[in-house]
Amino acid sequence: METSIKWRGANISLMIFIFFSLVFPMYYAAFDSPYYPEFSFANLFAGLFILIVVLNRPFTKEHRTFIIYLIALLILYDIASLYINFTQSRWIWEAFNVSLAFLLLAVLLLSKREALILNEQRIIPFTIICQVITMIAGIIAYFVGYTSVSLTNGKISLIPHDPNYYEKRFNWLYFHKSQYCFILLLFVALLVVYRKYCKNKLLFIALNLLCLFCIILSHTYTALFASFLIYIGYFIDYIKPRMKKIKKTYWLLTIPVLIPVILIVYKMAQERNILSLGGRTYIWAESIRQILQNPLGVGTDFGGISFEVPGLTFKVFNCHNVFLNEMYRFSLPVGLLFTIMFASVIIYSLKKNFSFLNLGIWGALLISLNMDYSLLGRELTITMFYVYILFFLPYISQKEKNNSIEEKQGLR
Repeated sequence: METSIKWRGANISLMIFIFFSLVFPMYYAAFDSPYYPEFSFANLFAGLFILIVVLNRPFTKEHRTFIIYLIALLILYDIASLYINFTQSRWIWEAFNVSLAFLLLAVLLLSKREALILNEQRIIPFTIICQVITMIAGIIAYFVGYTSVSLTNGKISLIPHDPNYYEKRFNWLYFHKSQYCFILLLFVALLVVYRKYCKNKLLFIALNLLCLFCIILSHTYTALFASFLIYIGYFIDYIKPRMKKIKKTYWLLTIPVLIPVILIVYKMAQERNILSLGGRTYIWAESIRQILQNPLGVGTDFGGISFEVPGLTFKVFNCHNVFLNEMYRFSLPVGLLFTIMFASVIIYSLKKNFSFLNLGIWGALLISLNMDYSLLGRELTITMFYVYILFFLPYISQKEKNNSIEEKQGLR
């Protein structure tokens, strides 16, 4: 009974973490900037979940080698971060947020799939409900006249549309539209992976259209294009085992799928320079030069300083790439270790559970991560949770199902 109460506490902590991450991501910061999030309620409950699980140690050996490798990288990351912080007076909260995020993934991978630790039948529908609530609330706020809502230092600030800005943006609970679109891509991926939790095809289509509508409102064509990689991956997995049975004329059915992609690329070409990826290639080249000139990072100057980019007529304030920004902000060693950890998770997830759907999801996420500063420290923890439920939980569930079938056949 006592053990059951502990696991229920872990499960409840996880659900509260999901709610605060997706619906009410209030955070506190000493700096008046979204680039410097410190304490958040979401991370508090993520930490509580980690603590409950670690104290009770319901661990499995399956992912142990990878976890040891990941923790070793994380220790090196923390040592490098502490050194930079103590010697260069940098900002230490990023290291805390990153460490918590990767620790959550490590604990989830190590844990036996006890129903009361992570109850799939409860957690996945709850996550989908939170997604729907936050998207509908965001759409209402947008049409009432607000670009975003800031939840900082205990205050709720409504930010109206700027009539003088060149485009009407939709950032919702985030600082920039790219950050919201990255979360929306996770929403799309979850709906496709766990489509069985949609009661019927009509609901599945409606929820996906809701996600795409939010992406369209945000005016982020790269995210809209990236979302189709997820659907294409799912489509390839669907037809692959049926290839021999499909007649050649049936391939004409793929045309309706390709038309939106072609239209998105055409629309992007009208507003952006496609060959330079909207000027990103120039920005990345100059960002690498800036990183090499400042290998210890710019620290808390980030957000307040800009640099000129050859080939562009305006200055930029960041590298328009999550991994380059980690190097630019927190030093070359810290940024490289962060990149290696993230890349290791991607490679391991595809190694354990390869599918074209998973490949499409990672492709979509990487487009977002490499085109803009679409992932800040405060969203990294919920991102790692999504990484687990998208790429590892289905594999673990299927493996347990296969083992159960084999056991029943053995009894016969």
